[in-house]
Amino acid sequence: MTTASNLIPELNRKKLALALIQAVQMWSSPRYEMFLNCAEPGELKDEWFSWFVGSWNVARNIKEGQKGKVRAYLDLDFRRALSLGDDAAGVDVAALHVQQQGWSSRGCLPVSLVSKVGFFLRPDRFVPLDRFSVQGLNLLRAASGVGKLRRNSYKAYLNAFDEQYTRLEPQLKKALREGWVRDMADELGCPRAALNSLAMCRKLFDDYLMHSADYRT
Repeated sequence: MTTASNLIPELNRKKLALALIQAVQMWSSPRYEMFLNCAEPGELKDEWFSWFVGSWNVARNIKEGQKGKVRAYLDLDFRRALSLGDDAAGVDVAALHVQQQGWSSRGCLPVSLVSKVGFFLRPDRFVPLDRFSVQGLNLLRAASGVGKLRRNSYKAYLNAFDEQYTRLEPQLKKALREGWVRDMADELGCPRAALNSLAMCRKLFDDYLMHSADYRT
């Protein structure tokens, strides 16, 4: 007998199209080239990091005057930890370290900030976490008859993300092979090889989750 949890949903075409545009734009942007289109991720330079925390809505996670220390820790110690393995618990450990050092604003646990940096350092493995992606993932889980996921840890989130991604990966890969997507990539200067990369396919799913939660609509 087929149960709700065994059913693989058909991805919403409009939300998938929006996610495709967003993913291709990211891989086309000079802002991200040194992380997404290079064999090794680039340095988290001061100017780039300042722009990033503002544009990715995580500046509020950093206590005033502590941005330099957070940047240096993530660029050195956190990067080194990720190079030694792909355990998602490393994101939780780094977020806790930032909190314990007193670098986070109001003593918050900056999981979202660290996960977003983790994505740029290991885009083939890690994905950003924020309230929109959690909402989108919970919508998919509910459709599959699975309980709501809480934002209690990045490791728990990534495990849940990977579970749904594995089910939907064939649809995501197929979408990236569509002619209009290849044409868009060419027009924007996005490398064709990126459309076949694991990193873009996983980020596409992340973008889809965000648009499922009505991100920027």
